[in-house]
Amino acid sequence: MAFYPYNSAYPYYTKKIALHKALGRLTYYLFPFIIIFLLLMEKSLYQQLELTHSSHQNNLAGLFAPFSNTLPFALFYLLALKYKKNVGVHARYMVGTGLMLLSSALWRIFNRWFNLDIGSSFEYALFITLFVILALIIYDRLKGIRIKNNPFTLIAIIHLVTNV
Repeated sequence: MAFYPYNSAYPYYTKKIALHKALGRLTYYLFPFIIIFLLLMEKSLYQQLELTHSSHQNNLAGLFAPFSNTLPFALFYLLALKYKKNVGVHARYMVGTGLMLLSSALWRIFNRWFNLDIGSSFEYALFITLFVILALIIYDRLKGIRIKNNPFTLIAIIHLVTNV
């Protein structure tokens, strides 16, 4: 499900619009479960941190990192639904949902696979995600889409506000 925006875009670009719409309607039912499971995972993470006997303040800080991507994920999905008739805006907000999932995945990869501390993992994930968003803004600008009207600009701002 993490790659839903891309799985759903494929039928659209191959002119299988009915399949794209069917997958989109399916998310109306799946999305609440995704949010519930993300929140349950975050609760589980917090409970695991509490068992480590580290300070309560550090445990809450460890919980903030994944939660800071859950809210934007939900917001970008809802904005994509709002703009489902405007294909370009809709697609960009769906890419935004994928970028929030990418950021969370990168944070965990750096922390668990590369044994980096939580702060460094979080900073690297933030930097890479913002770099991708900036690249998408530049690409759109080269295609003639004004930065002011670009959903990726809002995605970058929200990602910065929730993660800095």
